[in-house]
Amino acid sequence: MEIKFNMKFGVLGRFVSPFYYSSELLAFTDSKETLPVDSVTGRVPLVIVARHHYLESTQCYPIKNLYHLYKVIKAEVAKASLIQQKLFWSITGKNESGYVVTYWQIACALTDRFDKCTFVVPESYLLALYARSSGHRILATESDVLFFLGDEGKQFSTFKSPLVPTVERFLELSGVVEPEPVHMLSNEEYLRVISCELDNLSLYQLIGLYNPKQEKLSQINWLNLKWPATVFCSSLALYASFVSFYQEYQLGVVQSEISTKQELISEISMIELKVKEIESSNQYYNRLNDNYPGAILFYQLLHPALMETETRLTNFRLNGNVAKIYGLAPSATKVLEMLVNIEEFSSVKLDGTVTTARSGNERFVIELVLKNEAVLTSGVRE
Repeated sequence: MEIKFNMKFGVLGRFVSPFYYSSELLAFTDSKETLPVDSVTGRVPLVIVARHHYLESTQCYPIKNLYHLYKVIKAEVAKASLIQQKLFWSITGKNESGYVVTYWQIACALTDRFDKCTFVVPESYLLALYARSSGHRILATESDVLFFLGDEGKQFSTFKSPLVPTVERFLELSGVVEPEPVHMLSNEEYLRVISCELDNLSLYQLIGLYNPKQEKLSQINWLNLKWPATVFCSSLALYASFVSFYQEYQLGVVQSEISTKQELISEISMIELKVKEIESSNQYYNRLNDNYPGAILFYQLLHPALMETETRLTNFRLNGNVAKIYGLAPSATKVLEMLVNIEEFSSVKLDGTVTTARSGNERFVIELVLKNEAVLTSGVRE
């Protein structure tokens, strides 16, 4: 089910100055054409970032209360800032399990280039809007961007690489069961599409795409701001009083809900457990990326099978063209069946006995032999 709010932004082009960044910075003209520029300018600048500059992920949270959902998203954003990354997000769907949130992780070194930019919009997000409005669920562009819009707001996008050389391979990784027509876009059509889709953005969709700025106090001329500063401080004091009152009111509502609804306590416990799992997975990902950058490509082979079987990896070992994965899943047999169907592996087998954890999931070790050893060794740091 698609999330809809009656808060349309209107014709976005009247308020913002759109730019597109891939290998160079391009500005959109009034006729939806592009023009190379040196820097971001305009009253409310907005930069569309090309797909190869960010990591995209989709999470479904078993949460019914938006207040608690924003607390989880806030924890995700804070965690990304610790590793010099900026995390942008949007609520892209809702189903019986809860809300679907899509994240885009971009290095701070890139966003710092757009210090005057107010909003950062990933191009795959605009492709999702175009897919919903046009009815084309599978898109491909001349710039090697591949996009698939799944059910209930879930989306999957990437760019062509040695591991994903064709559209057919991309559809296989996306888990498309029945073949569907692929809508091809030329570079000119693609730039016009994403520029036009800016008009379909609404206010609530821009909340998670805001790019905060940090002004240096030494650059402000306080001598010319005495009167505006007084007005600003007075307004800030009134705003702080209102926020304090509102927070106390919200706290009272939360405390009342906790005391009257025992189900909410269980829901909060699940949220905290999910945050801890995310932090643990992020730490393991950083260690793996530092020691074996090439192994990230290998992980892309596993990702569809792991997501389909709700598998959580607990360890990952590589030796030559042999890899061992340690994890927990509702069914180890289903995980094995999914991995056997991946043609890049010459051998897939269980290593040891499957046991049952206290959570009820099955704990397993699977040994995989890769046909091409170069995937495991590419980019390894000595």
